[in-house]
Amino acid sequence: MMSLPANFDKNNLSRWLNQIAEAHREKRCQFLFGAGMSYFEDNALKVKIKDADTTFKKDTSKIPLSGGLLRKLMHNHVWPLNKPTEEQYLKIIRKYPFELIVEAIRGKDIMNSKSDFRSELQQIFLQDSSVKPKSYDAFERFINTWGDNSLMEIYTTNFDNQFENLFGDKCKSIHFDNYYQEYYKAIEKKLIRIIHLHGTIIENFDYQITETELYEKGDTRFRSLFEKALFDSKAFVFVGYSLNDPDLKAIFRNYLKVLEERIEQFEHPTYIVAPCDNDNDFDYEIGNKIWRQRNIRWIPYDAYEFFTELHNFIKNKGDMEDIDKLCQTLGKSKSELEIIIEDFKTSLGYDRSKVISMIKYIKQND
Repeated sequence: MMSLPANFDKNNLSRWLNQIAEAHREKRCQFLFGAGMSYFEDNALKVKIKDADTTFKKDTSKIPLSGGLLRKLMHNHVWPLNKPTEEQYLKIIRKYPFELIVEAIRGKDIMNSKSDFRSELQQIFLQDSSVKPKSYDAFERFINTWGDNSLMEIYTTNFDNQFENLFGDKCKSIHFDNYYQEYYKAIEKKLIRIIHLHGTIIENFDYQITETELYEKGDTRFRSLFEKALFDSKAFVFVGYSLNDPDLKAIFRNYLKVLEERIEQFEHPTYIVAPCDNDNDFDYEIGNKIWRQRNIRWIPYDAYEFFTELHNFIKNKGDMEDIDKLCQTLGKSKSELEIIIEDFKTSLGYDRSKVISMIKYIKQND
């Protein structure tokens, strides 16, 4: 099990992972992905900064979304001559939300210059498909646990194209400008729908980049679709958001009643996956109280840890179910079957899951 705060109830984690796994198996689990599930939040990557002689080489998991773009904006518009130190800069971008900084620096003219600004955003967000953050590797392993078509809609407030890179021609990017034309076509073609709730910067499409836009427009063009996802899902999981994230605040402003009804009327839980300072018990205590007040269960992992843990949980759960069936089929006790499994592991060098699958295959073809 991954590292967790000392005062976190690990029994809750097993129960919650089981609820998410079962909902996913029934195709009634839904995810909304934020900045914590993006190119920039993967701590295995070096985030190159445009027009700067610096490369982030450490602790990038704690750098807010698009640190490179913010650095460029600040250098050009705020500190063209006297630039902050690395430590000062990191403190600033950790303290203030991305959308607020963009709005403060670009001012009201952002609404009139979004086309020009798009090219800057594209340099940062639209990454080469050969680069895949490890969080997406973990997500892909989870998705493949039960084969294709286990998750046909993915919601995100990110601008990057990582999901499109991950699924390739098996998916369709859905945004403000093509929703009415392409959404139902994608369903007919059985394509995974990648739904960008705040638009996309691909080509010349509309997008929302400031806090004012999020609060004034929200994601009204997707409102009925997103409400349906909230109502229909037995488990809804927010991945990669913080309490101060304007994206998440906008969701709460628009869908608070639906989120409350999920648990009060249907007893369908909502989860948030966001890392915690494991060395500070008070961080978890206060954060947990805040999330519980919003009827949300907090899983204090980052995206990579969460999907790794969920994938392992599902594999182990499947192995246990297979063992129960094999015991009945072979007429052996669990202890006897465990001895057989260990013998195969030792002689063949296979892991536990592969040995169980092999025994199942042999028995089915006996």
